Parts: sequence; structure tokens; C-alpha cells
Amino acid sequence: MKTKFLKIGLLTLLIHAFSSISGGQTAPDIDVRAAFTPPRLLEGDTGGYRVDLVQSIDSGQGQRALSGTPQIDQFPEVAGLRISGPHVQTGSRTEIVNRNITRTASTNLIFEVRAERAGTYQIPAWTLQFAGRSIRVPATSLEVVERGDDDPPPVSEQVFIEMNLPEKLYVGQTIATDLQLFIQRGVDVRDYRIPQRSGDGFLVSPIDQNPQGTNLLRGGEAFRVFSWPLRITPVTAGEQVFNFKMDLLTILPDARSAAEDAQRRPGGFRSPFDQFFDRRTAEWLDLETNLDPIPVLPLPREGRPESFSGAIGTFDAHSTINETTLMVGDPLTLTLEIQGEGNFDRISAPPLEGAAEWQILGSSQTFEADNVLETEGVKRFRYTLVPRQPGPLQTPELNFSFFDPQSETYRELSLGRKSVQITARPDQPASVAGEAPLPPEPVTERAPFLSPASNPGKTVLLTKESLLTPTVVSLNALSALTLLGLCLFTRHRQRLKTDTAYAIRRRARKSVKVSLSKLGNHISDLDPHSFLARAEETIRYCLSIHSGRSTEALTDKEMLALLTHAALPEELLPKIEACLAEIERRRYGGQRKPALDVELRRDWSKALRSLFQCVQTKPVKTKPSPSRSVDTR
Repeated sequence: MKTKFLKIGLLTLLIHAFSSISGGQTAPDIDVRAAFTPPRLLEGDTGGYRVDLVQSIDSGQGQRALSGTPQIDQFPEVAGLRISGPHVQTGSRTEIVNRNITRTASTNLIFEVRAERAGTYQIPAWTLQFAGRSIRVPATSLEVVERGDDDPPPVSEQVFIEMNLPEKLYVGQTIATDLQLFIQRGVDVRDYRIPQRSGDGFLVSPIDQNPQGTNLLRGGEAFRVFSWPLRITPVTAGEQVFNFKMDLLTILPDARSAAEDAQRRPGGFRSPFDQFFDRRTAEWLDLETNLDPIPVLPLPREGRPESFSGAIGTFDAHSTINETTLMVGDPLTLTLEIQGEGNFDRISAPPLEGAAEWQILGSSQTFEADNVLETEGVKRFRYTLVPRQPGPLQTPELNFSFFDPQSETYRELSLGRKSVQITARPDQPASVAGEAPLPPEPVTERAPFLSPASNPGKTVLLTKESLLTPTVVSLNALSALTLLGLCLFTRHRQRLKTDTAYAIRRRARKSVKVSLSKLGNHISDLDPHSFLARAEETIRYCLSIHSGRSTEALTDKEMLALLTHAALPEELLPKIEACLAEIERRRYGGQRKPALDVELRRDWSKALRSLFQCVQTKPVKTKPSPSRSVDTR
């Protein structure tokens, strides 16, 4: 009997132990939330659809946060809404209130929603899989209203990227185009990511890290346009997808308050000195070109000339020779010049035909590009020929062919032959009339321009006069200048590493020229903030040149003290002080100031240019404070 009760007690203890262990590993409950942000959109605008999976974790119960990537069984489609994504984010939060610890973990799914037309839309309840669980996402509604005359334009009309491509391309065809980013005036840009392309059927030139910007009026609206030049070559036939995507961190005009709007910069760009006083929020925009698939065709086989080697484009060609009369054994240069637009990198030297009377020593090529993408220019091939026998000869036949994508046909250019009169050398017996010419002696392959005399094998005495020829003197002078330049460059690099003041002055001289150029562009702006921002940058760079110190963190009083120490002309210092005072008033005034007179801006601009000239001629040889750092790149 005791044994029976003992077994029952042990079994009970095991059941309690198992229950406590399994209870300590219970999974937390998941709170599911879904909402549109914002819940109301204008027609054509872009918003977000967010699903939050929030877990409340009780550490006392031994709970652990569920993890993993949510899997969507089937996302509901809603006509009138274009939904893309999602982008998954994770995070956790711990709160301690009166010694009570509350911990939550969240997994967020963020979709991008574009409202195509007005109406009330609802995403019905749907299901996703997370950490082995099937989770029901509640239904959510979105209201889309028509855009009124007073409403701002859609985001897609304020910030967008575009690229123009032909309706069709051929495999191997090279074209030049521009990827352009349009930013409407009033949109504040804080950051961007380099555009990324989609589509593997193309070769694309590298994307510049620093695109060039210009101002443009389009549809009555002012835009700042940034361009990336691209060279594109399709390598695969068929329907090819080719698009670019990029992310842009922006603040749209309707996200500003009145006080913040007073600090707006023309063109949507701000001075780096204003970033310290800005408390606005920004959002990332996903931009895409959205081009239709491009048909890429193979080159036709019908009508392809034998001389075709892959040239595609629009070209013209002609040939020249450097001599019309020469002796047997002397070199002749035959030059083929091809100019136009197309894939110059795939054009190789055409072969010479009918060259029995000539010895071909080889060919060289050069290319002069007319644009940065090297799709336009002139390519030259130089053939070196040596005549084997005297008499009237003609150069070998030369043909160049290419495929013209505009007419969709092959074109072959026959450049003909050039007549050359070849005479025998004095030490070579001439052939008797009516007799066959003597067989030519074999010509040793050599570089004719390296031979010191016209007759190889003869000894040439180098005299003092020969060493003082213009060619020898020029080569010696060029070598000396190259060596001197190398020494100066090495000394410059060494000073950048060891002399901090020198590095600061070098960097400031480069920057102040750019700042002065931008300063002149903003003299006539309605909003003076851009002009004053460039003026402040110019003053700081000039003071860096004068003192050899980094002046980015100096206050206005410290800058005035340095200006006084610079010993400026009496009529210059008051203008600089007035400009700094105006910058100070507009930064901390707390309200919109009236526009600055254009003549006053021109006067300040001249004063700043004079300041630059003064600090250039009167630098102070002092070392900066050791606590300051400088970028010596």
C-alpha cells in the first residue's frame, strides 16, 4: 500500500515539474495592428500601409520573443490602389515603471500605397504566417479624395526620375543617354542613394557619384535637375527590362510649418550651417523610371559584308598617305580615319587586301572622344608599309563596313587605293627594260623612326652639333620638367600629411572658389537665404586661408576678431561686419525678414571677393590648435 502511494506521489511531482517547465517556455501573445498612414490621401499621392506584430513579453514566465520573417500567403488586390512591398523592420522596447519591467518586441511590415483615383478603399482581412503561427490581419480602410486646385501637386510630379531610350535596340549597339532626377522648387532634399539599375541584358557605364545640377522650367514649374550620363550597350537579344531605382530623403512643402517655411532655400537645398537649427521630419521616397521592356534585336545576317567586324552606328571614313614618292625600303604610313557616332570600342583595324608588293610592319590606333561617354569622336588606324620593289605602285585596298541602326542596313565604304612612285636606291641595280625586276631583298622588320640614318647598317657619329638639335634639347627639357614636377608633387603630398595649416589652406582655397561662384548665382534670388549662406561659407573659408585654422565651429565674435587681425582695408571691414550681422539677425530673428536690396548684395559680393584677394596675399603663418582635426584628403 505504501509503495502504491509512493508511486502516485512521484508521478504527481513529475507532472508538476513538467508543467512548470513547459509553462516557463510559453510563447507570448501577438497583438496585430494594421493601418494606413496617413488614413486620407489626395488622388495621385503616395502613402503607407503598415502591419505591426507586437509581442508583450513576461520575463518572469520565461517568455522569449518570437522571431523569423513573416510569410504572406496571398495579399489581397484592391483596384484603384497600387501596393508594393513589404519592407520588414524589427525592434524591441523596455519600460521600467515603479520597478515593474515591461518589454515588447515588434515586427513591422511596411507597404507603399499609391492612390490612382478617388474613392473609399478597404483592404479586407487576410492571413500571414509568422513563427509557425497563422495570424489574421484585420481589415483597414483608406479614403482617397479628388485633388483640388489649391492642393499641392502629387508627389510623383514634384520628385521623379526619367530616362529616354529608343523604341528598339540591336545587340552590340552603343547609345548615350541621361538619367535625370527632377526636384521641384520648394522640396527639401537631405540625402539620396546612388541609382541602382535592374536588368542584366545590358552593359552600362559607371554612375558618377557627383551629378551635375541645372535649373529648368517645365510645365510652368521650376525644377532642379541632376543628370547622370550613361553609355548603354545591350548584349542579349529579346525583350529586356531596363529601369533605374533610387531612394531620396525629402521634406515636401506641405510638411512645413510657417516658421520653418521662412528658412526655405531656393531650389530646395540648404546650407550645411542650417542643419543645426532644423527640427523637421523627413521621409524616404522610392523613385523608379518604370520603362516598358525594350526589344533588343540580333544583327541581321542578310547583306552582311565580309569586312564587317562589329561597328554599329553612323560613321564616315577616309584614308591618307604621308608620302607619294619614296625609295625601296623606306616606310610609308597609311592612315584610316573613322568619325561619327557609335560603338567605337568595338571597331578594330580593317585588314589590308592585295598587299603582295608591300611588306606590312603592323598598325596602331588612337581615339579622340567628343563627349565624356566616348560615343562620338574620331578613331584613327595607322598602317606602316614598306615597298618591296621600284616602280609605280598602289597601296593595298582598304574597306570599312558598319551597320546603320537608323536605316537598318549594312553600309560598306570602299576607300580605294593610293598611287605611290617608288624609286630604287643608288646602291641597288635598276632592272633592264623588258626584263623582270630583280627579286627584292628581304626587309628586316624594324621601327624605321628609331633608325639614326636612312641606310641601316651605317655608323653615324654623334657630334656636339647633333646633341644640340631642337629634338634632343626638347626631349632633355621635357625630362627635366617631368622630374621637377614629380619632386614638387611628392613635397606637396608630404606637406599635406605633416603640415595641418597647409592642408587646411589648400582645402579652403578650393572651396572658396566654388562658394564665390555660387554666391554670384544667388544675387538676384527673391529669397536671400541662399545668398547669405554662401556669404557665410566664403567668410569662413577666407578666414581658414588667413589663419590656417578650421573655422567651421567659430562664433560670429571669433570670426570678427580674426577679421580685425587680418588688417583689411578700412573700407572693407565694415561691409564684412554688416554682412555677418545680417546673417545673425536672420538666423536668430524668429520671423521672416524683408528681401535684401540687390545692389547691397552686389556690394557685399565684391567685398567678399576683395577679402579673398587680401587673405591670399597676407596669410598668417600660424599652426592651428592641436585640439582641432582636419581632413587632409
